[in-house]
Amino acid sequence: MPTLKFYQRTLTSDHSGRVFFCMHPNDTDRVQSIIDEVLSISDCIACVDSCPQEDGGEEWLSLLSDMQLFVVLVSKKFLKEKSRARDEEIPLAQKLHVPILPILVESVSLEDYNKVFPDIQYLDPKDKSDAALPYRQKLERALGEVLQNSSTRAKIRDSFDLSFFLSYRKKDRRWAQSLLEKIHSKEQFQSVAIWYDEFLRPGEDFNHSIEEAMDSSSLFLMSVTPNMLEPTNYVLDVEFPAAVEKDMQIIAVETQTTSSSEFSDKFKKAPPLISIKDEEKLFSALVKITNDSTQKEYTAERTYYLGLAYLNGIAVEVNRPLGVKLINESADKNCSLAIQKLINMYRCGDGVERNYREVISLQEKLIKILFEEFKSRHDAESFDNYLNALLGLAEEYKNLGDYDSAKEVLIKTKTEADRLRDANHLSRTGHLYMRIATERWASVERLAGNLDEAIMILKSNLPYFRFELEESGSDNDKQALAVLLQELANLYAEKGNMKKSQKYADEAMALNEELVQKATASALDKYNLGVNLFNKAITLSGSGDQEGARECCFRAMDILSGAMDHRESCSLYV
Repeated sequence: MPTLKFYQRTLTSDHSGRVFFCMHPNDTDRVQSIIDEVLSISDCIACVDSCPQEDGGEEWLSLLSDMQLFVVLVSKKFLKEKSRARDEEIPLAQKLHVPILPILVESVSLEDYNKVFPDIQYLDPKDKSDAALPYRQKLERALGEVLQNSSTRAKIRDSFDLSFFLSYRKKDRRWAQSLLEKIHSKEQFQSVAIWYDEFLRPGEDFNHSIEEAMDSSSLFLMSVTPNMLEPTNYVLDVEFPAAVEKDMQIIAVETQTTSSSEFSDKFKKAPPLISIKDEEKLFSALVKITNDSTQKEYTAERTYYLGLAYLNGIAVEVNRPLGVKLINESADKNCSLAIQKLINMYRCGDGVERNYREVISLQEKLIKILFEEFKSRHDAESFDNYLNALLGLAEEYKNLGDYDSAKEVLIKTKTEADRLRDANHLSRTGHLYMRIATERWASVERLAGNLDEAIMILKSNLPYFRFELEESGSDNDKQALAVLLQELANLYAEKGNMKKSQKYADEAMALNEELVQKATASALDKYNLGVNLFNKAITLSGSGDQEGARECCFRAMDILSGAMDHRESCSLYV
């Protein structure tokens, strides 16, 4: 059977999830750079098949079922040739509703791609179209929608009432899994965390981690099979004696028929076996343990975090249906966190079937809730949440190709930002969202083929952008004006009006030159200037000035190379 090779940014027991990198056997030399980029964004564990040529089998697929995300290296060979990755691992992820993130590692036929991934959008590191977000930004968003940050993981763990320690033989994983599922099928035990050795991480001292887990647990729970009676095994030699020494409460559950006399002989201080089939006896024993603990109040937010726990396998086994159920219960109680999570889940197929219309419906519900929050709080955070949700709805409509609805929402966003900002002393935040809505409105018109409309929108807002810069003199407003001018230049270039295009491009470049000259110049400032220079080189070349074009190209490359000195520039470098 194949084995997993692990990569981590840091050796820690706390991580955002397991990510499996799925690829054709001939593409193994391409995976390291993608792993490095993912690890630079997320503190996940990157898992790679160490023997992609070997047959997998049920045990291998069972191992992959606990992954939070499948990153797929999409190549011509992956799409066209038979492989375990394409024909077994991808269907497994689709069956279990594990999110899939395809990344192109070379140019492929769209027809071939759609045969394998008919409804999944890919990421293309080489996509440099003006309307597209930078690849790095898209990757950050995709990872953020699935993997949990450290603050969220802490809240998830804090949502449990108590913890059990599950002891079993490694070869009996599926029987232990059945015991976990049996316990958590009962609502009264869904707030009980159960530690088992799948939570051990690469690079950890497992003896120390196991002892820590036992010290924080209220119960030593045994999944007993005949394999536990074999001489010299870790449960018999280490875990059980430690539980006895710590005076832990012990429950031994017979998950496979086992000789009770042999069990009593080997585990002399263990209580009598309880059959997993005897639910009344099993749950009665567990209730005695839970009744001794302090029960936390159930709130919509707590239910949401418990749902995340089961969805991601944090402090409990991965149980996607239960995770989805709990998050839906929280959303039904108008928990905005749960609604936002469901939006992400339906968008990327995390635990549910992709459903973009459900995304729209949930986003509209979220907007209503966030507006009510803003009306009661009148602060910058709630204002930001409300307007950001409106922008999110416009983005969803745009992704569906419903440009009219996207425009309608963006106009509303701009109007709301203008209407509410002064009355609530939120001028700067309102200005930011007016600016973003304007730029996105023009972008939607451009996608719809309405170049004249897009130009009119940007030009009508140009005096406003200039006024804001005159009033504030801030670098942010200067950068915003430069971006708008460059967008106008791009639109006029598309219309073939190179004279006007160059006029706006030169003004944008002058502003970016000012920004780059400052000691505080960011990678984004340098990137924008580099793009200005490349665009000017194209214009000069088209007019026959090859020497001028060459000079612009060399300067652009120099500027962009300088941007690489900045940590944040990785996402922007062309």
